[in-house]
Amino acid sequence: MPRPEVRWPGSMATDGTAELLLHNEPVLIAALVASATSREQMSAALGFDAGLAEHRYAAGLHTAPGIEVGSLAFAIDGHLGADPGAGDALAARATAAGETLIEACRAVADISDGLGAALERFASAVALVVPFVIAAPPLRQILARRAGAPGSPWEPEIAREVRDCFAIAAVVAGREEARELVCNRAPRFAMPLIEQQVPDIAGLIARHVERYGWLGTHGGAYDSMTTKAVIERLQKMVLRFPAEVIAQAAAPPAPGPGGALGAVQSLPWFRPDALVQALALVRPLVIRVAHILGCSTAQVEACSVGELVAALAGGAPLPVAEADRRIENGFVVERSSGEVRIAAEDSPVPVRPGGYRPAVVTGQSVALGRAVGRVRILTEAVELGDLEWGDVLVTAASTPDRMGVESAFPERGGSPPGIERAAAIVADEGGLLSHAAILSRELGIPCVLGTETGTRTLHDGQYVEVDATKEQGTVIPFDA
Repeated sequence: MPRPEVRWPGSMATDGTAELLLHNEPVLIAALVASATSREQMSAALGFDAGLAEHRYAAGLHTAPGIEVGSLAFAIDGHLGADPGAGDALAARATAAGETLIEACRAVADISDGLGAALERFASAVALVVPFVIAAPPLRQILARRAGAPGSPWEPEIAREVRDCFAIAAVVAGREEARELVCNRAPRFAMPLIEQQVPDIAGLIARHVERYGWLGTHGGAYDSMTTKAVIERLQKMVLRFPAEVIAQAAAPPAPGPGGALGAVQSLPWFRPDALVQALALVRPLVIRVAHILGCSTAQVEACSVGELVAALAGGAPLPVAEADRRIENGFVVERSSGEVRIAAEDSPVPVRPGGYRPAVVTGQSVALGRAVGRVRILTEAVELGDLEWGDVLVTAASTPDRMGVESAFPERGGSPPGIERAAAIVADEGGLLSHAAILSRELGIPCVLGTETGTRTLHDGQYVEVDATKEQGTVIPFDA
């Protein structure tokens, strides 16, 4: 059988290693990923002989020998070729593994058999899901080739969250009583009245928080989404965007391919953010372990499950000093066939931005509000015409020409309209009296100015949350 032509996401390094899809995990997750990519674990999860003999995590990146990655793709191709229903069976296995993981994460309140046992249940559940995350890229491409259909990249969960938030806004905009309750009161006072007078809207908001609340936590780096945050966003959507724009943004995407290919492209258990979701959901257990062991949650996450279980059982003290070195310098996780080894780097190493702990951009909030959208970095005034509804405008200056109006300086010229389409404005320069501040307050656009590094830290197409509800505004990326 010819080997399939599968291009793994990421790049092939000069030393012959291939990047895996995951990056920037704490030790707690990275060590589990290393273990779950072994041939024994992956074969048990996928249902056929497959796996990686070697695995390495360093500088925020998971890698494996290129020949091992190619062999995994070859094994997947052979399995699909031998059984016409193998793709559907893999989707069913992934669904079962994902449900087990979510159940294990949500059962952290039940620790009747001890914290150590709860951690081990979590570790076992993560090990069930990791093989499907690792196998997803070649599996998607092989299924697409066999079906003669395009294998589109997976849609980030945050894109679904934004679409669902617009769907709630569409319902609110279409009902006068709901619009009055959501838009004309402070968010913290609005929710009790919404629950009393429009309980169906309250139910939509509550389900949205339950389904997507983990997204903003970035694996525990930040607090989870709240109903107040959702209402703040709904206010801006309903008050600022035309009804037809809200309806268009809420519309579901065009149907993708069905069958196994559709499942691989849509099921969360074939995507890397499944592990971010798991870590966010298990956060209460991490906090309890930290309290019992007398350390910080960061130190807990900088240890493996084995180290934590041993410390809870009294068998060995938690390696707090080593955990601090892992936090400060970064760490390496290695597995070669058998045991997983963890060590702090000898000196600090750069870690890829985004993923587990994204680089937060901060500045001064000059127009209050909260928004989530895709970044659009503009360097020239004429580009404002390309701004789409719901984009987050990121620019260097806050001068009139950048904001879509005629400038007092002829050499700068004017620009086409478009600023009203922005969900939020972020600029490296500017303050309370700048043109961007005045314009954003007039139009009701959340605005954070004086970030200094926004145009360098953020990039086009990246989803971010702009929180301009406090004096210091923050821009938090959802992806790298």
